[in-house]
Amino acid sequence: MKWWEDVVGNELEASDGSYVKAEEVLYDKVVVLYFSAKWCPPCKVLTPLLRNLYLDEVKKVKLPVEVVFVSSDTDKEEMRKYFEEEQPDWYAVPFDADGSDELLKRLEIDSVPALVVMGRDGKIVTADGKREIVKKQGKVFAEWVAADGHSS
Repeated sequence: MKWWEDVVGNELEASDGSYVKAEEVLYDKVVVLYFSAKWCPPCKVLTPLLRNLYLDEVKKVKLPVEVVFVSSDTDKEEMRKYFEEEQPDWYAVPFDADGSDELLKRLEIDSVPALVVMGRDGKIVTADGKREIVKKQGKVFAEWVAADGHSS
């Protein structure tokens, strides 16, 4: 079993509503699990910052990183709206409030927004990615990739 099957499952949702195999997207990548929700005021601040850093650091330089959104929204409609509007280049764990709650508990996350960075081997690179992004305001993706042993 691949590590991500135990964490996010076998399929991920793209912002256009289509589904992709998690292995096709996550294999040999550093994975940033982004726990967020449309109703969350701090998420409304962090999401644009994370998105811009992702576009600048990951997309332009082609770092081996994927951001996976894990919704804490109350229903699928809110999750889809937030995902389509704010996170167009990422993937999401398909909406399932119970599954998201279980993942929050397993990774010991008590509030959103939260970022947990997983290495290629499934080990946690950092459990406090939110603090690192807010503190450093840049180059965090390259640091996470380097910490995982990838060369950037």
